[in-house]
Amino acid sequence: AVLGARLLDWPLVSGGLVVAGMGVYVFALRIFEAPASYVKSRGVDASFPWFIRLAYAWFAIATAMVLGGDLYTRLTGVAPPHIYVGAWRHAVTVGFITTMMVGLGYRLLPLFTGVDLWRPSWMRASFWLLAVGNTTRVVFQLATASGERWTYLVMGTSGMMELGAVGLFGVSIWKTLGRRQQVLYTEEQITPKTHLRWLLDNFPLARGELIRAGLHHLQAVQFVPSFITLEQAARVHGVDAGKIAEHLRAVLRQEAGEKGGKR
Repeated sequence: AVLGARLLDWPLVSGGLVVAGMGVYVFALRIFEAPASYVKSRGVDASFPWFIRLAYAWFAIATAMVLGGDLYTRLTGVAPPHIYVGAWRHAVTVGFITTMMVGLGYRLLPLFTGVDLWRPSWMRASFWLLAVGNTTRVVFQLATASGERWTYLVMGTSGMMELGAVGLFGVSIWKTLGRRQQVLYTEEQITPKTHLRWLLDNFPLARGELIRAGLHHLQAVQFVPSFITLEQAARVHGVDAGKIAEHLRAVLRQEAGEKGGKR
């Protein structure tokens, strides 16, 4: 519908449809509603939802600015000035896209690597640098319409803040990827918080014992994602993770004793 309205040269209709679509989309996702419960994610800072809400707030602002530009064209017969177009484009590219990418990057990396972020607190620093930097850019780019030199100087500081946010993100990702994953050396290290993947990698007997203990999915699944813990898997199967860990420790301890006796 938006494309059709654009092709028919109905800018206000297309702009209105974009704003309406954005509203329905955000409402359906319930982005700005208070969560029913809070789930503490291991290895990341609790500021993750801030990135998502900020990104969608800028998404709403950007779509409203697009409609404003269409209205300006309708009333004046000319395209909006470059400073206005640049402002709404920055609201989309940095406010929405970059903020969303950085937030999701911070959140997903620990899940897929199985290690905590190198510096979880850097998430908040990246968030505020992006939030303040992008706001400064959009507001003061519009303010340059006054012709005042100081508005350009203030607008220029936004680039440093945004670059700082992306720099912190890049270093955090780099250092996190270089961290050592969890390594198990003895059976005494097995707890409900132990990751299944490393458990299977370190103890050949573990798979069979876990299946006998109730984790039946391991019969059909060869690869286990690195972020799944024994506790999470046990919850899915409706069994007690503590008892499984205790049973596995006893079995492996017995195996170690038998090997020692043979020597």
